[in-house]
Amino acid sequence: MTIIPAPLDSDLVYVAQIVGGHGIHGVLKIQCFLDNPHDFKLYSPIFDTSRKKYRFDVLSITPKHILARLDGIHDRTEADALKGLKLYIERSALKSLSEEEYYQRDLLGATVLNTEREIIGKLLHIHNYGAQDILDISLNDGTMILVPFQKEIVPEVSPNSDHPEKGFVIIESAYLASVLAPPDNSKDT
Repeated sequence: MTIIPAPLDSDLVYVAQIVGGHGIHGVLKIQCFLDNPHDFKLYSPIFDTSRKKYRFDVLSITPKHILARLDGIHDRTEADALKGLKLYIERSALKSLSEEEYYQRDLLGATVLNTEREIIGKLLHIHNYGAQDILDISLNDGTMILVPFQKEIVPEVSPNSDHPEKGFVIIESAYLASVLAPPDNSKDT
């Protein structure tokens, strides 16, 4: 399952972030969050949160970073001044997703159900620390749990792009029981 981060309050989708300058001639190093970093070249213009438009001249693409030029940026100091700038595209510019791909904003706030379809909580965040997507869920009793976003554990997802709270995520009841079981503190001697 693939998640593409997106802000909840706009029609913009977060696709990249400037991480600083590269070299002394104003080249920008950009971290791209698209599944295929080469798709970055397909989107123009790219915006910041104030909807200022940017048109990048992509120089090279690696799995981790994009190196690009931007008009008006001529040296390392100017490039480094843009460090942390989040880059967005309009949602309407995105390609259609396959069956098991979702935009994060379409899932955040979704109702969380167990396999018996009982409401157990709400999906608050989706994290990715490099290995896989992790669902951050607030259960009805206030307990917070982190759940790996894997088909065996999360067998069904129904996003709703118009209103995330109308979507749902199902978590395997057996997994929930194992996570929520009190620890066994008895020691075998």
